[in-house]
Amino acid sequence: MLDQNQRDPKLLKEAMNMFRQVMMPLWHITRSKIHKMAIKGGYGITSAQFHTIRQIHAGIDSVSELAGCMHVSRPNISRLVDELVQEGFVERCRDDKDRRNIKLTLTENGGKLIQDLQNKYSEILADQFSVLDDKELTSMIYAFKSLKKIIDSNSKE
Repeated sequence: MLDQNQRDPKLLKEAMNMFRQVMMPLWHITRSKIHKMAIKGGYGITSAQFHTIRQIHAGIDSVSELAGCMHVSRPNISRLVDELVQEGFVERCRDDKDRRNIKLTLTENGGKLIQDLQNKYSEILADQFSVLDDKELTSMIYAFKSLKKIIDSNSKE
């Protein structure tokens, strides 16, 4: 990682200001649309439950891993998982290799739900990005790759 002193201070300051102006508002807009989709779309789940199901679908199969990747406490994730188990979307299974470990998997209903929700989520994102032309989309891809670099460097700590 490069020292902050090796960067143009004006560029660094502008990048940080743009980050503050863009990332949180964009996240709140997206989360609000997901919330409306999940609750008002007849699915009866919260946006936090949607993101939990999405992570389980992506292969995160323990409460500890979920807590880490979603940046929330284990008790909060446990509560979310309990609710999803009660709703019939997630099940807990003992790990055959280590019976002390509990693996999380989606039920058939959970699998159907996430497929439907991810299709709708893709529509939401496509709608949000539709205001950009191809050149702007290309710039966004490079910007997202740079942001991923920040995420990856922080996940190593």
